[in-house]
Amino acid sequence: MRKVLIPLLVISIIVIFVFSSSNYIFAVPEIERSIRIGADNHLPPYSYVNDNGIFKGFYIDIMRAIAIEIGIDVELHPMPWYQLKNDLNNNRIDAIIGMNVSTQDTAVVVSDPFLTSSETIFVRIDNKYIVNIEDLKNVRVAIHRGNIPQNLLKQLDPNRIEYVENQQQGIQKMMMGKVDAFIGDRLSGLYTIQKWKQENFIKIVGDPINKRSYGIAVRKEDKELIKLFNKGLQAIKANGTYDKIYKKWFGETLNPNIRLMKKIITVTGLILFCVGIVILVILRWNTALKKEVKKRTVQLDKANKQLLEQKKQLENEDKFKEEILNSVLSGIITINKDKRITFINSSGSDVFGTSKDKMLGEKIDKTILCNFFDSEKLDKVLKKGNYYKNQEIEINHNNVKKILNYNLYPLIEKNMDITGAIISFKDITQEKQMQAELARKDKIQALGLMVSGIAHEIRNPLTTIKTFIDLIPYKIDNKNFRNKFMELVPNEINRLNNIITELLEYSSPKKPDKQIIQTKAMFQHIYILFSKQFRDKEIDFALEVNDDSRIYADKNQIKQVFINIILNSLEAVSKGGKIRVSSETTNGVTGIIIEDNGCGISKENLDKVMDPFFTTKSKGTGLGLFICYQILKENNGNIDIESRLGEGTKVTVKLPSKADNRGDQIE
Repeated sequence: MRKVLIPLLVISIIVIFVFSSSNYIFAVPEIERSIRIGADNHLPPYSYVNDNGIFKGFYIDIMRAIAIEIGIDVELHPMPWYQLKNDLNNNRIDAIIGMNVSTQDTAVVVSDPFLTSSETIFVRIDNKYIVNIEDLKNVRVAIHRGNIPQNLLKQLDPNRIEYVENQQQGIQKMMMGKVDAFIGDRLSGLYTIQKWKQENFIKIVGDPINKRSYGIAVRKEDKELIKLFNKGLQAIKANGTYDKIYKKWFGETLNPNIRLMKKIITVTGLILFCVGIVILVILRWNTALKKEVKKRTVQLDKANKQLLEQKKQLENEDKFKEEILNSVLSGIITINKDKRITFINSSGSDVFGTSKDKMLGEKIDKTILCNFFDSEKLDKVLKKGNYYKNQEIEINHNNVKKILNYNLYPLIEKNMDITGAIISFKDITQEKQMQAELARKDKIQALGLMVSGIAHEIRNPLTTIKTFIDLIPYKIDNKNFRNKFMELVPNEINRLNNIITELLEYSSPKKPDKQIIQTKAMFQHIYILFSKQFRDKEIDFALEVNDDSRIYADKNQIKQVFINIILNSLEAVSKGGKIRVSSETTNGVTGIIIEDNGCGISKENLDKVMDPFFTTKSKGTGLGLFICYQILKENNGNIDIESRLGEGTKVTVKLPSKADNRGDQIE
């Protein structure tokens, strides 16, 4: 009998299983096509695309479990939240997972809720003064943007609210102490906390805020699809799949009692461990203490020797640095924020004829230095971080005049705080004298090149005057002759006078005297000096300088610069060549451009043309452009040369268009 009953029982179980499963085996799927499901692509742990490009999250696992239960095929489409509703309305997707069941949108139908969540308050575990929402009024709060209702925001101080774009950012700011509390999604927050292993450092306080439920939304006309989704939801909740997915993504709820119990166990274990260590130490106290004292004594002796060696090394390094600075030919002075001198090298004290001891520690205003260095500039360096380059001062030391070139720079620490200033300077008296001598020689050379043209210009008016004088005995009674005589002779005499005046102004050495110069008038005078050369070589000279163009410089020095440049162009162009002079003024700087279509300069020589004594001319000195550069530097100007061999040369000279007291060179 038993042998018969067992097979019958097995057959009965198989029949029951087959009939209970017939729904899935023999039923025709209600939906034959793939269902397109849209979800937020950046809402961890609900739904997001990870660093490897995989679309995952709680919503994704729930949707796949439902699809398996109801026997349909789904396509999951990640996209920004704002795009989901639009794609649903335009039939690009069939459903949205994660829609609030309380939505006011009448164009959609939402399934039964499968998740309930709310906003909650997260604080650090050691925070004792925040227990509910009322305690947030006067503290710094981070809030997940767009998820908090307005009635809650009105209860908080808007000046203490800091909005964040996601849960991770808000929790991170709270852990770093930038805010006192964070209000965000409860489940997402739990996920982030457990992912970062911060369960023992963060707690949840207060009642849930803005509680809401989520489901699957479809278009209003797709109610049959909602029935399928509800059926699948019931199935995965009944068979335990839902609970497994929930625990996978959200883990267990933070439980203060469990945390407290863990803390008590940890503290108790530490106490027991310490008691055991103390007992062990007491038992071995006598022998261990002697060894430890001996060991510590050796370590202290070793550490003491290391400290002495380091101190000696630092002293040697400081002495070495000081010797280096003292050996530098330039003077170096440092001052602190109070304008007290903290260092001066030997060259610096020698220049001013004072000893270091008398100056160190003293305020610069109470030393001889105040007579030479501008106090106002020092204030700007110390307070604003300004710097001044290539400043010049004249001092009188032992009845000997010296010219110093100095720079003022702020001393700045790593945190960008200004701690003082450094003054570096050098004696350029001989350099200035040499420059003056070189300039004089260059003038003499330029005068020699101009003399033939000037002689011709002088001879023309003299010939006119001589002709009229020779005709006086014969035509003195002729009224027309007398009128012509009175008209032409004075004009020719004035012309002679202008040529000689320009020549004398150019050749006579003068102390630099900056003034506003009319650029066009200056070039018109220069043209007179070279008019014969222009005619002899049939040069097409175009003066396209603006009538309102001005420069601020020493007139004679700058005239020497442009005479030298035009001489170079005259030598470079062949018969019938072109020379063009133009100007442009921008931001207080006047640029004067001199272009020619001469032989040009080779690429390898272009970088050397400013070097002293460099020349490609058989009888040249190589000082012309070097002198020009030095003169422009003194007048806060700059020069730039562009040239191509066989095509021509373009020289751009930049000078201030008005008085400028900053002392910085034009770049």
